[in-house]
Amino acid sequence: MRTLNTLVGATLLALSSPAFAGELGNEGAWGLANDKHVKTDCSVNMVGSDGKTYCFSSKEAKEAFVKDTDKNLKKAKEVFGRS
Repeated sequence: MRTLNTLVGATLLALSSPAFAGELGNEGAWGLANDKHVKTDCSVNMVGSDGKTYCFSSKEAKEAFVKDTDKNLKKAKEVFGRS
């Protein structure tokens, strides 16, 4: 029973934690769209029209990214693919 409680607790902690990798690994989508590699814990994120999660290093980065989501996403994926 103790093992089950530990497993359930660890699972719940993992699910409640904002730290996960999005579609572009642990890289910020806005950084990639600007040809920069910016690590992020994905606590600031968005779900794109493709249903995939994209991460940002800050809410300001996300706000800048969504001003032209399609163009920025295309560039971010291109830069990510080169890494």
